[in-house]
Amino acid sequence: MPRPSYRRTILWRSRQPARSVIKNASADALDRWLLRLSHFAQFGLLLITVGSLYFTVLPLYQKALLEEAIAQKEFELKTMNDVLARTYQQVQSSAIREFHLRGTHDCTTLWRQPPPPESLRGDEPKKTEYESAFDFNTRMCLEKIATLPQVIEGLKPEDRALLLSMVAAIAEKIDAAREVAVAKFKEAPGIITQAKAATMDLKGFRALELQLRTELLGTKATAEERRILAISLEQEATALAFEEAVRTTVLSVNFP
Repeated sequence: MPRPSYRRTILWRSRQPARSVIKNASADALDRWLLRLSHFAQFGLLLITVGSLYFTVLPLYQKALLEEAIAQKEFELKTMNDVLARTYQQVQSSAIREFHLRGTHDCTTLWRQPPPPESLRGDEPKKTEYESAFDFNTRMCLEKIATLPQVIEGLKPEDRALLLSMVAAIAEKIDAAREVAVAKFKEAPGIITQAKAATMDLKGFRALELQLRTELLGTKATAEERRILAISLEQEATALAFEEAVRTTVLSVNFP
């Protein structure tokens, strides 16, 4: 009869294969779970990568596209505004040209007909053509032209108001120039004496006619005629200078 220790040894050895099988089965199960966890980790990493692309890279790309579209629209808007600005500048230039043309033609006596003969004016005191230049209401004429449809068509309301304000400003200058010219015009008979007229260099057909008369009649006989002619030529020059000042002032009107 075998001893008890020997039987325990045999029993233990008989159980070893079962334990080895259990151990191997546990190792296989662990490997399978580790493999599954690895797959899960890779899938999770893929989800994180996709999420990162969706929530970071894609918005940045969309923002870049949006900024590019905005920049394109801003460029198109700027180009359109430039075209509109150039077109409106042409409208302004056309309005100013029309104002200059009508103002210099209608609001100065340089292009107007001479005053009617004395017989057609009744009992009105006789005025020379150049003296009547100071009686013309230049302010009213320019204001009327500044409201003509041919002038203001296409202009913005603020530019129409600006044109009227510029007309008012130049009208003040013209009125001041008129006062100076009228004073000079009226003082000519008092400051031009026969002695001064004799020293003046008179020009024109009337001066040539007077020269011929002087050669025939003598200097003393034509002294008063020379003084009257000198006064007339001086007043004529004063009136023409005033009209030229009006024309120059009208031509100075322009949009900023």
